[in-house]
Amino acid sequence: MRFRIRTLVDITHTRVRRRNDKESNQQDNYDTVMQTIGLRVNPENIKVYSDQEQAALGSKYQGQQRIWYFDFTPNIEDAITIDMLINDFNLVPFITELDETVEFAQNYFLTKDRKETNISFEQIE
Repeated sequence: MRFRIRTLVDITHTRVRRRNDKESNQQDNYDTVMQTIGLRVNPENIKVYSDQEQAALGSKYQGQQRIWYFDFTPNIEDAITIDMLINDFNLVPFITELDETVEFAQNYFLTKDRKETNISFEQIE
């Protein structure tokens, strides 16, 4: 079983820490995703990348936007579901003004707001 997270939030994996700059903030957002998933499982076989495409998240975000992907396999089969991810990520804070192509009214992952959803989840295998 493999999962894919799509988000408008910059979660670039920079490996930069202990600085107060864009790269360390991007790493902080990546770490937030890792830690939120880690509430239930350890993510393995992680692949993080981004692309410009149609947003297809909350209705507020239209047109071509930069989307970040976080693909992973949970270390325990059937220990996590899409519904669990939706609940766990809702209202988790993140850092903005990095390489996003949208402006957020709130600095939280929103999973349940039809208008401002900025992260989605799917099972891809």
